[in-house]
Amino acid sequence: EAGNYDAEWVSKKMDAIDKAIEAAGVRSGKTLELQALIYSALNMYGMAIEKFKKLLDEENSDYSFAALEQYCNLRVKFAMQEIKKPGNKKDSYVKELKPVVPDLMALIQLSQTQERLAILASTFKRIGIVSGGAHKKDAYEQSALFYKKSFDKRNGRAYYPLTNWLSIENALILSGVHKWGQVLKEYTVPSKEEAIQLLDNELKNADPADRVQVTYWDIIAKANLLLCLLQLGDKKVNPDIVLNAYRDAWKQAGSQGFRRTEIEHFEFLEDVLSIATSRNGKA
Repeated sequence: EAGNYDAEWVSKKMDAIDKAIEAAGVRSGKTLELQALIYSALNMYGMAIEKFKKLLDEENSDYSFAALEQYCNLRVKFAMQEIKKPGNKKDSYVKELKPVVPDLMALIQLSQTQERLAILASTFKRIGIVSGGAHKKDAYEQSALFYKKSFDKRNGRAYYPLTNWLSIENALILSGVHKWGQVLKEYTVPSKEEAIQLLDNELKNADPADRVQVTYWDIIAKANLLLCLLQLGDKKVNPDIVLNAYRDAWKQAGSQGFRRTEIEHFEFLEDVLSIATSRNGKA
């Protein structure tokens, strides 16, 4: 997860390893899954999806449920990546996003895990980004719902679904779709004070020094929580505090794939706030 590596060198190394595995005849579901995850971290979603497809075609299905979850997630990320490329037809890739929803719903029917609910919420979030008008609002409402469900499944820290849920909720409130404290059919929107308290509670547990094994997501947690608090107007937070938190995190770690995810998060925030801008003239 360290950021100081040469992506091209790693890619060539991966290609050499792939050829060696093929030549030795030791290809397995486990090796394919590992290769897919490495390509994903390198931001090479197309190659990662290719490996996942081969994995799913394996007769001996020795792969994890996490592989199925990540395959769904990567299909969405790849479509979003391709939509942004000049000359690509947006509509064709938008169509590739929607079939992911029933695939995830099938997994959720087996078990409503926090991870699966969060990936489904993320899929609706990305559908919202590429949609317009009422479709954008509807997609973001679904995204908020499933991030809330994912947060409710928490067992320990859960800053990712929390910050995404409250960021979307804040935009829906600014646009007049929801209100703080409103009782909805599926859940009750917290008051702004309750939302800030939820974020503060997560922030208290966001120090990666408290963990034996630290991941990139542990390191970036504080910055994302502070950013969400800033959106909600918490007086304790200002833009400089948030900026310094991101700088500190990115000095410590972050593959290109992880950093790309953070940039996508900023792009999402700009887009979700557009539903408030279109109503009020300002966010």
